[in-house]
Amino acid sequence: MRVNIAALASLAILLCTVVLASEEVYSADYWFNKADELYNRGSYNESLQYAEKALEINQSNGLAWNLKGRVLIKLDEYNDSIACFNRALEINPHYANASSNIGIALINLGDEESAIAYFDNAIEIDPLNKPAWKLAWDWKGGAFLGLGRYNDSIDCFDQSIKIDSTDDFPWIFKGLIYSLLHNNSAAVNSFDQALKINSKDAGVWISRSDALNSLGRYEEALQSYEKASEIDPVNQNAWKGKSIVWNNKGNLRSNSGQYAEAVSCFDRAIEINPQFSEAWFNKGNSLSKLGRYEEAVSCFDKVLETNSSDHEAWSLKGFVLYKLGRYENAIQCLDKALEIEPLDVNYWINKGNAIDDLGRHEEAIKCYDRALQIDPSNAYALKNKEIALERSQQSSSGSTPFASHLSGQGMFVGSINSNVYHYPSCSYVKRILPMNEIWFSSSEDARAQGKVPCSVCRPP
Repeated sequence: MRVNIAALASLAILLCTVVLASEEVYSADYWFNKADELYNRGSYNESLQYAEKALEINQSNGLAWNLKGRVLIKLDEYNDSIACFNRALEINPHYANASSNIGIALINLGDEESAIAYFDNAIEIDPLNKPAWKLAWDWKGGAFLGLGRYNDSIDCFDQSIKIDSTDDFPWIFKGLIYSLLHNNSAAVNSFDQALKINSKDAGVWISRSDALNSLGRYEEALQSYEKASEIDPVNQNAWKGKSIVWNNKGNLRSNSGQYAEAVSCFDRAIEINPQFSEAWFNKGNSLSKLGRYEEAVSCFDKVLETNSSDHEAWSLKGFVLYKLGRYENAIQCLDKALEIEPLDVNYWINKGNAIDDLGRHEEAIKCYDRALQIDPSNAYALKNKEIALERSQQSSSGSTPFASHLSGQGMFVGSINSNVYHYPSCSYVKRILPMNEIWFSSSEDARAQGKVPCSVCRPP
């Protein structure tokens, strides 16, 4: 059999080419690039496998050790990641990013103090590598933030901005730190700078809104929350933020006595977030100021559905029930409030008022005494105890329930802050501070001074 030498030679050359090509395809660089690609796609377990393949071929590949360490950080294997970064630094002592990555791992381990030294080292060992510098300054700022050293943190982010002013990251963190420092004007300015760079970040719009809300710039805050909702329509923080702004606007109206306008604002807050207990509470409070007591009761019920331990809601529900003349129900609510907060003077006084108006004067006196144990100089408790004592005496003697309880002061009493006059034993008199009392010798005297008779006790 004759052998074709030329054909065998061609086959040998072909086989060598295939082998060489195979070695090139499966080189350390190939596995490293594959690992890097998978890392950037978030496939960390697969990335780790390929990084290890690269290192099996070349143990002196500092980039591969650094990449493996970064993958391990993503997998929460912080101590193993530090070992990888140290190997990278052994291979290349000027590898700034490896030093910074040790710092990042240490932050994740809760050791910010040690981390700072590695960021400083990164800045020192490669002074010409601006991207590495920026990484170190950014993370050093994060370490100071974790330590509560806010001004040092801001200084670091300022250094980062000097290196690259087109990155929104340091501006965002400056804004967050200023918010923590309650310097909301500076926070808004920082968020504005971040949004000039990237106007599509819903989180930044929300943070900006929060700062504006804290400044009382409610209309601007609402506009910012709207921007966030446009970018991310399902972002609950944006919707929650809008409801908080409406609630704050309502508080502003309520504090200025504009209760009807306040109720409208609270309604907007509740429309956005029907589970917003604070808005329900505030709406109930404003409704009670408007005398819309039944509606107020419903609002406090909404609060208590969410949190049955809200003693303020129990108390205010008790107060409006008292206003409606439903004294027993009021007492039940006030008892609930006192179970939770037994040292609140006003709760004891209000309970005493309801009991006293039921004619149980001795029991009411005990409530006022309990209030006076907590606050011995409380004017309301002192006054209402005196009224209850007189009522008790009147009940025993059978005298008229609306006789003057302070001889020599006058027949009727009103408040300098009201146009109504009362019998001294009227339940509404209990809410007039002694310093605000004005006494009248007769109904003619009261009317001559512009007062009108109380619709409850009905003086002449």
